[in-house]
Amino acid sequence: MIHSYSSTLIYFRDQIKKILSTKKCSIQEATEYYIVTLLHALTHVDQESESRPVDCEIPLALLYAKACEADNVFEKYQHLKILGDHALFVSGLFGDSLKNQIVDIDYYIGMGSNAYQILTSISVNKEFSDIYGELSLKFDFMVDILSELSEEFHATSNHDLLRLYERWTYTKSDRLLRKLRNKGMDPLMVSGEKKCH
Repeated sequence: MIHSYSSTLIYFRDQIKKILSTKKCSIQEATEYYIVTLLHALTHVDQESESRPVDCEIPLALLYAKACEADNVFEKYQHLKILGDHALFVSGLFGDSLKNQIVDIDYYIGMGSNAYQILTSISVNKEFSDIYGELSLKFDFMVDILSELSEEFHATSNHDLLRLYERWTYTKSDRLLRKLRNKGMDPLMVSGEKKCH
C-alpha cells in the first residue's frame, strides 16, 4: 500500500504522524489516511475541474440546506461530506482568516462536527461510518492537528494573544495551552483541566 503513495502523500502522512506523536489523544489509521488523502487532493486540484475535494465558494449553511433538501441519500451524503471537509480544513488550516468575520471558528467546528455525525448514520460503508464518527467526536482535536500543520507552512499566525486564547477556548489544545503559558497567560487557572475525548 505504502509503495503506491506519491511523494506528496508520503510527505503529508509523515507530517501528520509527527504531529500525532506529540499528542495525548490519537486517531485510528483509517481516519489518518482520510485526512492525508484530503490534504493531497487539496494540493492537486485542477483549477478548471468541476470536482473539487472542498468547495470554498459555497457557504456552510447553504450546503446544509442542500443536504436537508436532497432528493436521495446519495445527494445528502455528498453535500454533508463537502460541508464536513470544508469546515475541517478552513477551521484547521485557515482558522485565523475567520477573525472578524460574521461567523467564527466555533461555527465551523459545530457545523463540521454535525455534518460528520450525520454521515456516520447514513454511510453504508462501516469503515467510513467509523471515520466520520471519529471526525465528529474529535473535530476540535483534528482542527488542532491541521492548525499545527498550517503553522509549518506559515499559513496562520498566533502572535495575537487574544486570537490564540480564542482558538484555545474552542479546541482546548495542549499545544496552544503551552503557547499561552509561554506568553504568560494560564487559562486553566480559571477554566479547569482539559480532558482528551
